[in-house]
Amino acid sequence: MKMMRPDGFTMIEMVIVTSTVFTLVGGVIFVLTASSTDVWARTDAKLTSLAAAQRALNRASEDLLKACQSTVACSAGGLTFKQPAPAASTCEASDPEITYTLAGGTLTRQVGTGVPPAVIAVGLTAFNSTCGPGELVGVQVAARSSTLGRPSAQTVESLVWVRTP
Repeated sequence: MKMMRPDGFTMIEMVIVTSTVFTLVGGVIFVLTASSTDVWARTDAKLTSLAAAQRALNRASEDLLKACQSTVACSAGGLTFKQPAPAASTCEASDPEITYTLAGGTLTRQVGTGVPPAVIAVGLTAFNSTCGPGELVGVQVAARSSTLGRPSAQTVESLVWVRTP
């Protein structure tokens, strides 16, 4: 007599299918985790360089808002101007000169002479200023980040209105 096999799966078949499914799901999770870690590392490097460039731009813009227009000297890699004393409304010859200089990826701010320059930002690739028509000064700051061998440039720029003394 022929034995009748009941419909359904045996326990061994269920264990094999379950372990196969878990292995596949584990592999997919591993690949997604590794990929998201790479994306996070690239994004973090870009945001860090962009934040440094933005801080440098903000500091230069704040100083330029108080500068006297006739004293502004723009150049690639630098910016020089004078600010009136806090209680004064116009620039005097005795007011200290403020100089921003980019050297070796480090942006420094020098106030007057005889005082060591303050480091504003590191890791920058460019600091350019452009004296425009009238009272506008353009400032551009660039930083470069490199993640997993892929370089990426981040640039921020601003136009600042400089008052006429």
